[in-house]
Amino acid sequence: MGFFPPISVGAPTFKDSPQDPMPWEQGFGKTAITDVLLAEDSEGAVLLRSVIAYPSVMTLDVTAQLRQPLLDGPGTRGHDSPSLFARTSDSPSTGLVLFGLLFSDGSKLLNVGRDNGHVTMQSPRGGSGAYQGQQTFVVPLPPEGRVEAWVAWPAASIPETLTILDADVIRRASEMARGLWE
Repeated sequence: MGFFPPISVGAPTFKDSPQDPMPWEQGFGKTAITDVLLAEDSEGAVLLRSVIAYPSVMTLDVTAQLRQPLLDGPGTRGHDSPSLFARTSDSPSTGLVLFGLLFSDGSKLLNVGRDNGHVTMQSPRGGSGAYQGQQTFVVPLPPEGRVEAWVAWPAASIPETLTILDADVIRRASEMARGLWE
């Protein structure tokens, strides 16, 4: 007898593979960086929960925490929690956390809008509630050197804050990523 009681399930059927699969649909990335406090103030904090490296991209999981809820009103879109992503067509919410990266080659990636000189990060998943917001960003692997991680959060009184990440650590981790289906 096994650990689990016997169950009966039907034979699985699978959909066709997507044209552009997300990194985690191809295998396991390698965690390069964890739990870096990017900024904090008396009203909130922003944490880079993890950087996971894949062969050609990396994911960044970012969490923002408020000390108390935002009031409903103009700009909050009815939410009492932080927001880490705004599409080009969105008007920014009061709780918007600004997050961006600057690579050593001058490439600039932001979590808001699209403008000359920068690219808007892809964000396939995220959520918020209970004064906390989380977002996953997918960006290219950085070139050698350093990565500047920038944060600003007006609702939490956090000014532009810079944290330096080591791109070489991320690149080494990408070499250890494990593809499952090639």
